[in-house]
Amino acid sequence: MATGKVKRRDVVDFLNQFKHNGLDVGILMYTYVGDSLSIVLFQNTSRDMPTMEAKVGISKQNLESLMQNCNLYISQNTAENAILPRGASIEYQDRSALGLDFKKANKLLIPFKYSISKFNHLIIVPTLNISSLPFAAFNIKRETKIIDLMSVSTHPVFLKYLFLTKKNTQKEDMLKT
Repeated sequence: MATGKVKRRDVVDFLNQFKHNGLDVGILMYTYVGDSLSIVLFQNTSRDMPTMEAKVGISKQNLESLMQNCNLYISQNTAENAILPRGASIEYQDRSALGLDFKKANKLLIPFKYSISKFNHLIIVPTLNISSLPFAAFNIKRETKIIDLMSVSTHPVFLKYLFLTKKNTQKEDMLKT
């Protein structure tokens, strides 16, 4: 009898369901363990390489600070164009430093730009405060944002979903025998 653990093959099988419907979907999964951010790209566009991996050494505090600065950068950009009530003002941080952090996060979190650019849809499975980022705003090419090429969704409980689906399938199989 199979165990209830989710394996890489389970993720690829999930993606193949989309492939049968003519959609190229990728899953970008982030995990953080022991001062290291692991990034795994699952794709259904290639038989030879269903996954790509990158690992980056970064402290939890630095990663969370980087994500916070990215959100400040994006929100300040929006706030500059907002209509403010009379007498109200917005206190800005140095946009150039925040912009550098945004570019750094773009490079750190989207390492497989060429492979990702082939998808119709990208599912983000975040960790820590990465889920607070608007991934659609990241650049995938010099002047092209992810949202210009595909739709994006964030699924923080994706592995739990796969685990429960697999567990239910196993119970159904046991009942049939």
